[in-house]
Amino acid sequence: LSMKHFFSCESNKDKQRWIQAALNCGPLMPALSPLKSACESSDGESELLQLGCIFQDIETLGGCEAHCVVHGKLCPVPGCDLLVIGSSCKDFSKANPKKETQKLVFQQSNSLGGSAQTYHGFTSYVAAHSPGLVTYENVDGLEEQIGAHAQSNLDVLMQTMKELGYSGQPLRTDASSFGLPARRRRLYILFVRQVNPKLHTQARSLTESFEMFNNMVASCLRSPPCAKDLLLNPASGEVEAFLGERKEKSAKAASKSPKSSGNWADQHMKFAEAEGLRWGQPYPEELKLNPWFETLTAREQDVLALSRAQAPDAGFRNVSQSLGRVHTASWCKDTKKRVAPTMLPGQLLFLELVKPPRLMLDQEALLFQGFPAPLFLKLVETEGIDVYECSSAARGSVRKRSGPGRKWLTESLMADLAGNAMALPVLLAIVQSAVASLLFRPDSRASTREETADALSALGILADL
Repeated sequence: LSMKHFFSCESNKDKQRWIQAALNCGPLMPALSPLKSACESSDGESELLQLGCIFQDIETLGGCEAHCVVHGKLCPVPGCDLLVIGSSCKDFSKANPKKETQKLVFQQSNSLGGSAQTYHGFTSYVAAHSPGLVTYENVDGLEEQIGAHAQSNLDVLMQTMKELGYSGQPLRTDASSFGLPARRRRLYILFVRQVNPKLHTQARSLTESFEMFNNMVASCLRSPPCAKDLLLNPASGEVEAFLGERKEKSAKAASKSPKSSGNWADQHMKFAEAEGLRWGQPYPEELKLNPWFETLTAREQDVLALSRAQAPDAGFRNVSQSLGRVHTASWCKDTKKRVAPTMLPGQLLFLELVKPPRLMLDQEALLFQGFPAPLFLKLVETEGIDVYECSSAARGSVRKRSGPGRKWLTESLMADLAGNAMALPVLLAIVQSAVASLLFRPDSRASTREETADALSALGILADL
């Protein structure tokens, strides 16, 4: 299945650059149409014409034009055959104590996590441009019943899409069931436009297609490798470089005037008392001599010590989390393998399943999401990836950043990407199963088989990474 990228939508500048770099990485994305023309001009204009758009504000996509950060101007908002969208999970996640619990987010004009704004922008785009297929992703908290009428945000979404002329098929997934060594429970919904001239629904009804879709996704299930097998070699340059960065940041923090620790010590003492754990004891020598342990803050060190006392056999400990959410069971008795917890933005995972124990690199977290981060980073560093930035001095004037190096691709950015991105193998299984389960009519306007394939495989990506 080859695809053509029409557009993305992302408000964060660093993530806009990431999207361009990933799409412009030919060896990594061979199925995507090339982003640039084979014939380059000195000013890059011919290349620029070949680039897919990256729009900045999803709430503007219901119109005919929207501001594009690649071309630096208002660009036509294109239609597409397949729209992939995911919105922030902050408003729905069961792990977020500040989530909206008393009202339906999709019925609000805005929400703290931005899901309401994304939802209205998304449905406005669908109403205006009628994509043939839509794949929507979010956490399973979308299904929680709210209010006296026991409605959920999923109910609101399904009803809205029905009114726009779509039939939908929800699907509950876990990334660890699709060959990834980490858990990630998510709800995907495949929406199909009921009146679609490209579909042969008389020969195969949407009900039959949805049944086939479920069976095809099920055929993509596979057991994951052991999480330990995907970690980088402790002696690798990447691991050593990350440790050096951690030490440098820790030294800078120590040189500044110490901040008030707040009441974390009191909270930890009460937690230890409630759990029947001893608190305030000197850290074991093994931890004191661990160079990674030295880079943790006092609170993080204490979180790690309490976690070890509470769950000695845990393989992963997220020391950035609140007490009680630090570790999860990682040993799978059935497969005899380690399975990592869900990758989270801002996580700080201390790995106990390697010797000596260390912190997880954020490129490893991306790898656990199914993105080939080590290969991507190697290509960016050695070959350079073209990234276009619009000049503020002249509208539409573009300069190209290229050449080796990845200073812009920080560990914090990769952590954010890993914590928010869709699990790639799960998304691929759903997209391929969706296309394969639907019966398409031949395109009479296409004179060749290749043109028919191109017309039916256009892809528009709309994702909050």
